[in-house]
Amino acid sequence: MIHDSLFENASDIVELLDGDGGSAGTAAKDIAHYPPGMLHRGFSVFLFDDLGRTLLQRRSPKKYHFAGRWSNACCSHPISSVDLVQGASRRLTFELGIDAALSHVGTFRYVAADPVSNLVENEEDAVLVGYIRRDVAIASSPDEVTATRFVGVDALLREIEVSPAAFSPWLLGALDCATKAGHPRR
Repeated sequence: MIHDSLFENASDIVELLDGDGGSAGTAAKDIAHYPPGMLHRGFSVFLFDDLGRTLLQRRSPKKYHFAGRWSNACCSHPISSVDLVQGASRRLTFELGIDAALSHVGTFRYVAADPVSNLVENEEDAVLVGYIRRDVAIASSPDEVTATRFVGVDALLREIEVSPAAFSPWLLGALDCATKAGHPRR
């Protein structure tokens, strides 16, 4: 049994979706992630440097699901009353202390169950991309992030192939969406 205390903000609301991607109301974030998982909106941010490397973060062990796994620079759930790009930018600043211009490059869906927490992500994930200097100052929130690193896309794909459980389950799909949109640009 999952207890509400595992959720960082159990009162957070997510936007639910119908099978066609239309709004189907809202639910508390904790409820939306209980098995079998309710389809809801999410977003994933990728940051690339001038060498074409992407910034990864290691999710804090305090995260309510997929804790301790390597993932893209930032991810969360959009607030329906806030513009997607603005909301993702705010979250990026909150998690990593980074300000970067972002653009929405695509969307994909995935379903993944966390074997540790037994929670389920059933998400339509909007992918956003931004560019930063390789010497960018990172000021991670310890409740969100335990480490960061830059890695080339090809090297990351090899790492995921060898150790998929070390990475968030949405990372590969989100990275595919970003690279199919022509990122990273070199």
